[in-house]
Amino acid sequence: MPVPRVALLGFLPWTDSARGTFVRENPAILAAREASLRLERAGVAARAFGVEVSGEGIDAAMRELCAFDPIVSVALGQTPSEPRVERAGVVPGAWTGRDRSAGPFVLWPDAEGLAMRLNAIADPRAHVAPFSASDDPGAYFCDNLCVELAIDAAVRRSRATFLHVTAIDGVSSELRAARIDQYARQAELAVRHLLEHG
Repeated sequence: MPVPRVALLGFLPWTDSARGTFVRENPAILAAREASLRLERAGVAARAFGVEVSGEGIDAAMRELCAFDPIVSVALGQTPSEPRVERAGVVPGAWTGRDRSAGPFVLWPDAEGLAMRLNAIADPRAHVAPFSASDDPGAYFCDNLCVELAIDAAVRRSRATFLHVTAIDGVSSELRAARIDQYARQAELAVRHLLEHG
């Protein structure tokens, strides 16, 4: 039986001085890398992809993803609020040339079920609210990546989801470690959930 290939994507640190946003450490890529290592140790062909927060960065990550040809893709992005499982992408990035009125682009339809499963392994030391299902990935690069993942999954007949995780900039080292560990375990569980429910 062939080993399944799975991809974990995480946004890299970024700065948007016009919005006053400075993400020095992005838990998305840190958790994606750790989850990838855990899955590899368990015998899964897992690969982590860092995604630059730009249209070009998303385009480059999607080219790498397509070349890798995973059966499951789990992407992570940072949010200042509570963690969420995104059900769909809504608005393609202007850089894609895609029809901006064609959405929503469904990622994983049972976002509620996945959120419940992720919450079963939440660590109280991480001090974050439980995951909830979401229909609003935000009109920024996270939404753009959700759209691209949904389109890719439909074309390749694979499965994909997007997890928004709570920020870690400015927290204590103990809280940082607890959040990254929790998000990595939840990303790994999301991969296993999508593999099981394909």
